[in-house]
Amino acid sequence: MRAREFVNEISYLDQTIPDYLQGQRRHQLLGTGLDQQAFATPTGRGVLKVFGGRQATSAPGVIPTKTPSQAMYDQWVAYCAAHARSNPFLPRFYRLRNGAYTQDRVYNGRLYIISFQERLMPGGSSTRELSRLTDYMDRNRGAHYPEIVTALTDPDRAELDPDLRLVLSRVRNVLESTNLDRAQLLEFINTARELQELADANNWGWDLHADNIMRRANGTPVIVDPWHMWVQSWSEISPSNRTNSDRTRFSE
Repeated sequence: MRAREFVNEISYLDQTIPDYLQGQRRHQLLGTGLDQQAFATPTGRGVLKVFGGRQATSAPGVIPTKTPSQAMYDQWVAYCAAHARSNPFLPRFYRLRNGAYTQDRVYNGRLYIISFQERLMPGGSSTRELSRLTDYMDRNRGAHYPEIVTALTDPDRAELDPDLRLVLSRVRNVLESTNLDRAQLLEFINTARELQELADANNWGWDLHADNIMRRANGTPVIVDPWHMWVQSWSEISPSNRTNSDRTRFSE
């Protein structure tokens, strides 16, 4: 298999889409995920995301149904649009020409979701320390969250408790590698915990690794794409969970 075909298969995007964006529109391909690609606009100020999905080609004139992963992405954008103004750790999405934060486009019988957001930078060593802390929080479905809160709000107590010294060390590593103070780090952890609970409620996978924590020019860490979903068909999701995943629950 040629490299071009491999990228197209992995991202579930018609190859003519990135060809058009990089050619006629002079966008720069920034990265390719399982079901999306990100492009820097010619001005370099924003990022255009094209979210595909493994789905059968629909008949002419028929609008395809969104895949579970596309419905999940809709919820992510809606959540950020509703909270980003008050929460600095979420990416800022911008309204498109249709007045919404996302736009559905059908191309060659497949449905794509278009979104536009601020451009961020790779996080580096600071986000690696943050991801280690959120990984620790994620173990046993958030069982270690209270320990992290204690280490942030009462470090003297944590220092005296042998069971809390490890998490206190992790917290100190984050504080030393970022420009966050304890109150800001607590807000970041609370944000991650809320996103984790939403993932659990909707049977989404938790995907907040180091590459999914980026940063702004001022050093603020920003969470991107914290969820994933392996299933691509609604038939693979039980009816009891389908109602949560098949609608946008967050709005302004």
